[in-house]
Amino acid sequence: MKVRKYARSSHIISNLEIHDGIRWHKATLSNISAGGLCFLSKDDYGVGANVKMSLSVYSQLSEFRMELEGTVLRAVEAEGQQSEYNVKFVGLSDYLRVQIDELIKNEGSLHRDVSYDNYE
Repeated sequence: MKVRKYARSSHIISNLEIHDGIRWHKATLSNISAGGLCFLSKDDYGVGANVKMSLSVYSQLSEFRMELEGTVLRAVEAEGQQSEYNVKFVGLSDYLRVQIDELIKNEGSLHRDVSYDNYE
């Protein structure tokens, strides 16, 4: 059994957009960690697809935007004609990884849903 390397949170107030190679599509962030994120979308992204993401984060400390890239590891049908996608970050700089981790730690002090549960 593996243990999560990074804490994750589902209480990040944000605006997430996914680029399909042609245009940007809005998506709903479910949770995020310094290793990747999970989002809901009505658009189709296949397992193994490389995606570009633009994440605008609104925290109590500041507002900032992160440009991210990742690979879709899992896609599962969800309610409302949406799918839930798990994405592992690719090429994430140490600066952005620390920034995401600190954001989660800050949010974790306000909410109690930051977790280190098991993953595959």
